[in-house]
Amino acid sequence: MRKTAALISSLLSVSACSLTQTRPVQEMSDAQAALRAAREVQADTLAPELFRQASEWHLKARNEYQLKNFDLAKRYADRARRHAEDAELNALTNGGKRASASGASSGTQASP
Repeated sequence: MRKTAALISSLLSVSACSLTQTRPVQEMSDAQAALRAAREVQADTLAPELFRQASEWHLKARNEYQLKNFDLAKRYADRARRHAEDAELNALTNGGKRASASGASSGTQASP
């Protein structure tokens, strides 16, 4: 009887850990946005190593998030964001350009 109670108690405490951990939703979103921004300036071709590292860290973060290892997911997402930001800066330094927002900077305006 005591063994059963101890087993139930330990199972409840293990499952409670995953319930009380904070999900790193913001960190995951920030990493994804940083990757998108890096891709927008062609970091995948102008800074391929940094971009590859950012993508790998992001994949690791997503895998850990799915496994509910939220501490690792947060750490990996932060690394992915930092690498993506570095890749973006490197690409911009090497001649990468941002796509113009719907031709707003082209100087043409529709007449009324």
